[in-house]
Amino acid sequence: MEFVNKFNRNIRLTNERWKHITDTHPELQNLLNELGGALKEPEIVKNSVNNEDVVLFYRFYEHIYKGGLRVGPTLMQFCI
Repeated sequence: MEFVNKFNRNIRLTNERWKHITDTHPELQNLLNELGGALKEPEIVKNSVNNEDVVLFYRFYEHIYKGGLRVGPTLMQFCI
């Protein structure tokens, strides 16, 4: 799977990596479109405070529990 982020950079998500993510977080299984939307049209983009090489993309989705989706190169989880 490939996505293009806000900065026109191609982001590749392998089936193996998506399976790993959804095995760990099964609640994300039906949110692949939201993942692409958060990368392409984030509401907030910021550098991680824990890793200077990581950029986090945030987007609010009303239908997702607590409303937020945070996406990073190796991280996709709900914001609390």
